[in-house]
Amino acid sequence: MWRRRPIQPIRRPPLRRPARRAHPKLVEAHKLFQNGDYLEAAKLFEELADKAEKNKIPQAPRLYLQAGAAWIKAEEKDKGIEIIKKGLGKFIERKKWAELKRSASAVVHRLRENGLNEQAVEIETWLEKQVPQEVKEAPVWVKATSVRGSRVSAQLPTNCPKCGGPVNPKEVDWIDTSTAACVYCGSLLRAD
Repeated sequence: MWRRRPIQPIRRPPLRRPARRAHPKLVEAHKLFQNGDYLEAAKLFEELADKAEKNKIPQAPRLYLQAGAAWIKAEEKDKGIEIIKKGLGKFIERKKWAELKRSASAVVHRLRENGLNEQAVEIETWLEKQVPQEVKEAPVWVKATSVRGSRVSAQLPTNCPKCGGPVNPKEVDWIDTSTAACVYCGSLLRAD
C-alpha cells in the first residue's frame, strides 16, 4: 500500500539581506562630533580607525580622516594633521588612488575653508612626495576629481541614517546614479 508523503512547505530564499546596523561606537562618535565634543569624538574615531585597520575593514582610512578633523576642531592641529596623513597613507598602501585623490582634495578644501592654509599646504606637499609620478599621470588620478553632474545633483540625505555620518555627494562611493554607499559604515544611501 502506498502512502502519501507529508506536504513540505516551499522554502524560498530571503528576498534581500536584512540591513546591517552601524557599530554603536561609530554612531556615538558622530553624535559627539555633531554636538561639538570634538576631543571625545577624536579619541573614539581614532580607536575605531585602529580597530578597523587591524581587521582590514575598508572604511579605516575614512575613520582616520574623521579622527584628524575632530583633533583639529579640538585645537590639536599637529595631532590632527598627523592622523589625516595616516588616513591618506592607508589609501596609498591599498593603492586606492581615486579615493585618495577625492579625499585629499576634500581635506585640503576643508582646511582652507577653516583658515588653515599652512596645514593645507603641508598636506599637499606631503601628498606630492608620497604619490608616485606614474600614478599622477594615470587616468585614474586625473579623472578622480571629475564627478558626473547627475550624481552631484542627486539629493542624498545630509547624514547617513545608519551611523549618523556626514554625507557629501562628491566624496561618497556611487553605486549608480541614485544610490551611493556611506563612506563610514558602507550602508546604501538613496537619493530623494
